[in-house]
Amino acid sequence: MERVVYIITLVDLTLLLVTSVLVLIYLLSIIFIKRFHTTNNILTGNVCLAGILCAIYWVIDTVVTVFYPALLDDYTVLCILSQFFPTMFNCLSIYSLVIITVNRFFTVVYPKKRLFQRKTWCFISIIVQWITAIFVPIPQLVFDCQSCIYKTPLPYWINIYKLLVIVIIPSILQLVFNAMIFSFVRSSSKRVHATTATAIAPVANSKHQHNRDMYLLKHMVFLLAVFVIGWAPNCGTIYSTSFLLNFYSFSVVVIVPSIVNIIFNSLIFMSVRSSTRRIKALTTTTTTTITVTNITHQDKRDTYLLKHIVFMFIVFISGWAPAYGLLY
Repeated sequence: MERVVYIITLVDLTLLLVTSVLVLIYLLSIIFIKRFHTTNNILTGNVCLAGILCAIYWVIDTVVTVFYPALLDDYTVLCILSQFFPTMFNCLSIYSLVIITVNRFFTVVYPKKRLFQRKTWCFISIIVQWITAIFVPIPQLVFDCQSCIYKTPLPYWINIYKLLVIVIIPSILQLVFNAMIFSFVRSSSKRVHATTATAIAPVANSKHQHNRDMYLLKHMVFLLAVFVIGWAPNCGTIYSTSFLLNFYSFSVVVIVPSIVNIIFNSLIFMSVRSSTRRIKALTTTTTTTITVTNITHQDKRDTYLLKHIVFMFIVFISGWAPAYGLLY
């Protein structure tokens, strides 16, 4: 049995090291080739750097855990770091992917905003992602210290917290921003189709746009599936029978409706907001007081809709989540 464990460990270490070397080569090409210094490549380089650091940590963690397990008992600091660092480095890698989706959303929806095209915005996003990854594991630090000093098991809610910050919250963010991107692209395709309805080959153009939209949708769904399937097993320590039953109820009553609520409300808001922009575009040639008043009214209406959506979502979560206190 030990021999099998060692073989699996060596395979894992080999894969991690090979992946790190390949990603490092890609990262160095982005750093030293000047024409690659674009916002998209900077974000990709950030993913590479986060992936390398995450892989290096897991190599060290695997070696210590499998070959030198006594070190975790002899050195309290090493024990604490071995519980704190996994969440931090996993979040560092995960949220680097989320930042790409968020930046893509702002670039697609606000193409005329120069701020979202600049490298400054790109670096601000990266800094926010790193700060988030460092601070997310802090709530568990006190319990990590207690567990390592007094040799007590961690509270059960720590594993749930890890599942939330590593899988559920990033998945929701990916889902929401990708849904808004798809909604915006789809509405743009409909507007383009409407303006080219009298063209020579409207059917071919419409089919091309439809295929492009479907490819975008399939790509988003595929990435989300890979994202969830790839990271969920990392939180496998929480999957006991009693927990699964409670968590299933919690998911059905709170998490799944919340995700559906967020997605459809986001699509509603995006549709209303795009309608407001079209109305503004049609009224840019007029400068009457009535036109200005109408535009102001539309902006207030959109803001009110957004506040209402956020308020109802908060009421929904805060109303149902406490009913599942057994999970914590």
